[in-house]
Amino acid sequence: MPKITPGKAATPVRKKQLIILAGLVVFVGAVVLIAAMMAHDSTPKRQVIKKDDISEKSFLRPTDQVAPSDAWRAQEGSRIDALTQQLDAMRRELEAQQLISKQALETATKAKERPSAASLRVPPPPPEPAVTDLEATPPQVIPRPPVRVAATNPAQPPGQLQPVMPPPRLLSSIDLTEPQLANTKGSGQGASGRGRNQDKPQTAENYLPSGTFIRAVNLSGLDAPTGGQNQNDPHPVVFRLVDHAMLPNKFRANVKECRVTGNGYGDISSERAFIRLDRLSCIDENGGAIDVDIKGYVAGEDGKAGMRGRLVEKTGQILANALLVSVAGGIGQAFSADATTTSTSALGSVSTVSAGKEFQAGFGDGIKDSMDRLARYYIALAEKMFPIVEVDAGRMVDIVLTQGISIERQ
Repeated sequence: MPKITPGKAATPVRKKQLIILAGLVVFVGAVVLIAAMMAHDSTPKRQVIKKDDISEKSFLRPTDQVAPSDAWRAQEGSRIDALTQQLDAMRRELEAQQLISKQALETATKAKERPSAASLRVPPPPPEPAVTDLEATPPQVIPRPPVRVAATNPAQPPGQLQPVMPPPRLLSSIDLTEPQLANTKGSGQGASGRGRNQDKPQTAENYLPSGTFIRAVNLSGLDAPTGGQNQNDPHPVVFRLVDHAMLPNKFRANVKECRVTGNGYGDISSERAFIRLDRLSCIDENGGAIDVDIKGYVAGEDGKAGMRGRLVEKTGQILANALLVSVAGGIGQAFSADATTTSTSALGSVSTVSAGKEFQAGFGDGIKDSMDRLARYYIALAEKMFPIVEVDAGRMVDIVLTQGISIERQ
């Protein structure tokens, strides 16, 4: 180190070295002072907590999301519980029906046994008198006692006996004809490709065959996701038809100013947003609403399937933060390793903290652990973020039908 010559003006480099040296001296002095204060402080007594008093709680950070596997497991568990409850209810209902059937069978059996037992208890008829040669006595017939019933005719005197007649049986008519479907007003059935009136022929006025294409404009724009469950959960988009539909053989259909909805997702390799069509809605000249299913796709300005967009990646800053905190964790580990001494013997390696460097070892371990956890958080956050394909609103596209639909008007 060069000597400082008094009386000479120090160069800027020399001034910078002196400032750094003074800062290091102040930092070392502060560290020694804090270590001395911590060494003389009395260690507080730790409060003993019983195992029964410890309660576990689960805390979830706001940025964390439920994993798809956990959500599926919880949904399937609730579904199994519901099916189990339904099965128990059906089992109890079946047992109750079996009990009712058994009681009804026992009641019918007892009712059949009662007439036979009553017939056995009827006293025998009296003996016939002896028949002589001079006079023969005809056999005595014991008539069955009539049943007394209330007179229903007001002209009939009370107390008169009437024969008991069985009640007449009521015949119920059975209609085997199929019910006719009501011809209700509404939309056509686009999913099956036919309208509500099956007898009406399909013409260019009420049917759009497959291969039809229509000029449209994008009204809502789209931020199409490219990762995760993007195809199972696409984003909605709305189009407005700005021209007549171009049918095969140079025919046209008036569907101008109608609306078409679709669902789109992004593809990172081609940087395009692919859109599947969903519904077609129109209002005809009579004020009738038409809302049908539609199957097809959207072609961009270049005539290819999908709309080209801008690929936006937002994970670069998060990965840079993860790199910085990992470097800070490595510095903390270096401080901790400098304050420990490792001795190797036949029994293995033992690391001990050097005397007077307890504060340095604890400070380094704390920095290392906290930076490692922060780096893992940044990595998990980056895994949940996916690139998107941005598509602006107002772009002209072509709606192409892959299956015919009925647009029957009222």
